[in-house]
Amino acid sequence: MATIRKSGIIMGHYEGSLTLKLSNKEKQVLQLIASGLSDKEIANELKISYRTVQTYVRNINLKFSSLNRTHSVALAIRNNII
Repeated sequence: MATIRKSGIIMGHYEGSLTLKLSNKEKQVLQLIASGLSDKEIANELKISYRTVQTYVRNINLKFSSLNRTHSVALAIRNNII
């Protein structure tokens, strides 16, 4: 569920530490997304399949209750995860 603040920015709704909810691989994927890499580039960098990257991104977005990958990166940066 997303929460809308007075400023109009939509924030993910989560409880507890986000760091504990993310695997090391999910953190790696987030860092690479933040660096501007596409899913295919992330797959090549981590030597995993494109579909596996898509699964990681989907799981990250679910864990953050975020709207998209950019929103997940913003939340991760805001919470000092990456």
